[in-house]
Amino acid sequence: MNQKPQASFVERAARPDASAWVGANAGSGKTYILVTRLVRLLLAGVAPERLLCLTYTRNAAAEMQDRLFTLLAEWALLDDDGLRIAIAERLEIKPSAEALARARILFARALETPGGLRVQTIHAFCESLLRRFPLEAGLSPQFELMDERQAQDIHQGLVRRLLGSPDEPELADALALLTRQMSEDDLYRLAGELLRQTPYPVDGDLSSRLAGLQKTLELPTPLPTADGLMQAHMRAHANDIKAIGKWLAALTQKNDIKQYERFTAWHEAALRPADESHALLVSLFLTDKGEPRNLVNKSTAVAHPALAARFETWREGFM
Repeated sequence: MNQKPQASFVERAARPDASAWVGANAGSGKTYILVTRLVRLLLAGVAPERLLCLTYTRNAAAEMQDRLFTLLAEWALLDDDGLRIAIAERLEIKPSAEALARARILFARALETPGGLRVQTIHAFCESLLRRFPLEAGLSPQFELMDERQAQDIHQGLVRRLLGSPDEPELADALALLTRQMSEDDLYRLAGELLRQTPYPVDGDLSSRLAGLQKTLELPTPLPTADGLMQAHMRAHANDIKAIGKWLAALTQKNDIKQYERFTAWHEAALRPADESHALLVSLFLTDKGEPRNLVNKSTAVAHPALAARFETWREGFM
């Protein structure tokens, strides 16, 4: 059952001029405090469109927004004395005449905010950023968000297709053996584990892979061009690329020098056709077998952990 927190605690946590970290059990009043803080910010003159509230679940976001609008709607209908008492009880402040006038129009301002008040899940916020900056994130502007259920359906569809018409006799015999020993769910889990451990394909150019991917997945819209993908990748990691290049140039161990040579070869080819530069970038991150290579010597990574982490982040963005 939701409770109202102690008064002095609410006042400290909801002050708009202070940063606050609140940790408490479920039902102890965290949402109450968050809504109170939002109202304090709005009464202080902060524009509704400049506020962002993030939660973990859609239900929590909906509840927070519902509580806020309910409170503001009640305030809009109160007379001066009733509104003064309501603000004092909720916010633990003595409202001025200006605050009373502003409180009456908060409900209308919130309703009229372009795009509405931004009370949303972390996932929804991240998706909105990707929608605004798809190329910087290395994505197609036409990308669609796939939830876990959709990904599972696609994965199971690929497994069913494989089980239904294997191309090679040896594969058919192997699948026949597996289906006698494993349940359907076990087969799906095994296929998922194999996919996660499959090395990155180092043969073939980027353009042919994009064409093959579009054909295999039967995509209705064309994928980005190879050149477009590589340019987006470079924009997304521009700061990392610059910092890592300077770092590698200063290293002196043998393997690190070889890695700098690979980096230089790729960087010089970055403005050439994407298929050529992509192959050089693959060699920077992966071995000839398609397995992740040591980006730098272990001692180098220990001595420069921040740059080593940026290098790994760059590789993860590429993969």
